[in-house]
Amino acid sequence: MPKRKSDKEDEEKRRSKIQKLEKRLERYRSREITTPPNSNNHIEQQGQDEVETEAEAFSILEVEEVTDEGVDSLPNEVLMALGDENAQEKGYGEDIHSDITKRMDGILMKGLPKEQKEIITKNLLIPANMMLLEAPKLNNELNAILSSSTKTRDKLLEGRQQDLGLAGASVFMPFTSYHEAKTRLT
Repeated sequence: MPKRKSDKEDEEKRRSKIQKLEKRLERYRSREITTPPNSNNHIEQQGQDEVETEAEAFSILEVEEVTDEGVDSLPNEVLMALGDENAQEKGYGEDIHSDITKRMDGILMKGLPKEQKEIITKNLLIPANMMLLEAPKLNNELNAILSSSTKTRDKLLEGRQQDLGLAGASVFMPFTSYHEAKTRLT
């Protein structure tokens, strides 16, 4: 393995490169001042192009602090060309109890433990009058034709669809319970 270079050596190399570029820039600037402005000489034009590229290279090395003041000073014409600001704040509903949100945050970030998920899926069934919530099974004819990777993908999608159907059923169950309780009271 090669030896590690120290940061001091890197800094010295950068400083020497910067000094070399500064000297080159000074030389090109002095040439630019001594040449007449209307000269059509090809060599002088080439030198001027080199000055521009060296100046660009030097400006890359310079570190400038960026402030937020420049953002606010855009001309009105530019702002009008960009159009109106579309920063609309999204509206949210009422807050949920903090204990519920803490538990749901954990579930949303990490997911349910396998044991808990299995208990829920075994106890929760899709209602008989909502059979469309159940994930469709793959036909045996298609199953014979498809490749193993496609079959695996289909199984994963089927599991997700089944979970989505169970979630839909669990959302509809409280409405049914509420309606039944209300009809019993009247």
